[in-house]
Amino acid sequence: MKIDNVSQKVVDLMTADKFVDYCGIKLDEIGPGYAKTSVEIQPHHLNGAGIIQGGVLFTLADYALASAANSREKLSVSIETSMSFIKGVSTGKVSATAREVTCGRTLTRYDVPVTTEDGTLIALLHGTVYRK
Repeated sequence: MKIDNVSQKVVDLMTADKFVDYCGIKLDEIGPGYAKTSVEIQPHHLNGAGIIQGGVLFTLADYALASAANSREKLSVSIETSMSFIKGVSTGKVSATAREVTCGRTLTRYDVPVTTEDGTLIALLHGTVYRK
């Protein structure tokens, strides 16, 4: 994992997430207002149509969002998210990269594209977090 100017306390908080661990999702990079997560698609990630299940993509992007939001050491929770599913994939590694769009005192907005290894956009999450 690449850590850029983020405390160990934040890293410990984000890597303690039991659900993402269960899903096989990894935190690859984290820095102020930024995080990247990834998952290698496995058979249990696929839906009945044989493509990655939307819940896996949402969890991947939500974890990137949460990691980026909490990187500034102010406990942050999502208050609104929306996700567009653009293209289905069945194999390979997919990544979500969260970046701050705006950062206010209590509300911060993020865009989180989800891409394949070759950079193909497969989903896009927009989210707003409340900073406590």
